[in-house]
Order: sequence, then structure tokens, then C-alpha cells
Amino acid sequence: MTRKPRNASELPDRTPSRTPTRSSGAAWLVSAAGTGLAALAMLVMAAMSAYGVINGEASTTTRALTEAAVLVVLAAGVALLAINLLRHKSLAKTPTLLWNGMLVPVSFSLISGGAKLFGVATLVVAVVSFVAALTLPRFDPDEDDEADAVL
Repeated sequence: MTRKPRNASELPDRTPSRTPTRSSGAAWLVSAAGTGLAALAMLVMAAMSAYGVINGEASTTTRALTEAAVLVVLAAGVALLAINLLRHKSLAKTPTLLWNGMLVPVSFSLISGGAKLFGVATLVVAVVSFVAALTLPRFDPDEDDEADAVL
């Protein structure tokens, strides 16, 4: 007959281990590269929009400049994700998954809109970055994920 524990200190420890499972450095790098490439593409599109205003090709100046400003702000946010992925910050996993997931319908829109090459490139980058980000560890607020994250 087994003896029952008298107090909590005699009970077996059933708390899960707090050691995070770290994925390979390649997954962090692939996810950061794809996300950084998306930020760079948005900066290029913003520059093209601004160039259209300067060159007089834009239909309306206000619309083109607003589009460029929105693209610059989005690119800054996505660049911060890429920086945090390079720094192995697990806090960047969920927004990276969301961002790359949202790029999939954008890529289909590009493909059906006549920009097939850009659409396929966007789709490939989004899917590869998404799959790489899936392997990253999830954020655990109890773990030391270094509070100095850029996000």
C-alpha cells in the first residue's frame, strides 16, 4: 500500500518545463528575410508612387502621396518585425504569421490583375516565410525573451 503525501512539498512536480524549445537559426533567418523583402518591396512601391507625382504621371497628387505615406508606415512596421526575427524575439511570431497570411490574397490579386510575375513572387515569399515562422517558438511571457525587444 502506498503512502499518501502529507503536504504539498511531497507531491510530485507536475508543472511543465519552462525551457523554451528553440527552432533552428535557419527558420529565424528565412522568416526574417521574407518579411524584410516584403518591407523593401513596399518601400519600392512608395518610391514609385512618389516618382509618379514628380514625373506628372499620377492621376491625383493627393492620392499618390497618401499611398506613398501609407506604404512607408507599413514598411516600417514590417521592417520592425524582420529586425525582431533576426534578434530571435518570439514575440514577432504571431504578427509575422498574420502579415504573411494576408499577403496570400494580395498575391492572387496581383496575378489576376495582370502582374503575374510579381504575384507569383509575392506568393512564394509569403508561403515560405509563413512556413518558416510556424516553426518558431511561441511567445511565453514567463520566459526571458529579453524585454528590450524593438516591438
